Amino acid sequence: MIEKVLEYIKDKRIINIEKLKKDLNLSDEEWELILLQLKDLGYIKKESFPESIKCSSCPFAKSCSQGCLQSGILYFVKPHKD
Repeated sequence: MIEKVLEYIKDKRIINIEKLKKDLNLSDEEWELILLQLKDLGYIKKESFPESIKCSSCPFAKSCSQGCLQSGILYFVKPHKD
């Protein structure tokens, strides 16, 4: 399942976590475990945004689901080093 989540994130680039969980039929507990594994393996990075950030100044605005506005957190896939 971890591979499916990673592919989903890579494909969508910016994700809404609730939509990801629904689309992949994941419970909150499954998502938290997969999230920890992806972060520990260095595949994704968590960014926190201050409340003062505006969508118009966000570099991800064009492909965003605006889920970060509710949580203040955005996850993205880190470039893979070969």
